[in-house]
Amino acid sequence: MRSKMFSGIALVLCAAIMPGCLLAVGAAGGAGGVMYVKGNVSEYVNYPVSELYQATLKVLDKRNMPLYSDTHDSYKAKMTSELQDGRNVRIEIDSVTRDSSEIKIRVGANGDQKEAVLLLEAIKSNAGPQRL
Repeated sequence: MRSKMFSGIALVLCAAIMPGCLLAVGAAGGAGGVMYVKGNVSEYVNYPVSELYQATLKVLDKRNMPLYSDTHDSYKAKMTSELQDGRNVRIEIDSVTRDSSEIKIRVGANGDQKEAVLLLEAIKSNAGPQRL
């Protein structure tokens, strides 16, 4: 209980002193759920990097989004692409544990939250059910 209270207080303090946008959507105290911070959509998910990477490639292909750069290994992946309207898309996946990762998506120079969340949900959908 104290941990959740501390997390909530820390989140409020950070939001008060940090310049830019901070919006937490999801579970209380920012644990789980989607975070939108300074133009980046971020979420901790129960997929290894390799599964998220493959799911991302499928989504980019289905949406006819060209892959401009792609570096990946067992612990991280970074990709850049472009939407049909010409806005850049940057996707980063970092391993947290063997079976979980953090995925960050930024769309456009200013960060289009709605489009980034749509991409995130499509990637998770293509990755299949999350591990418990």
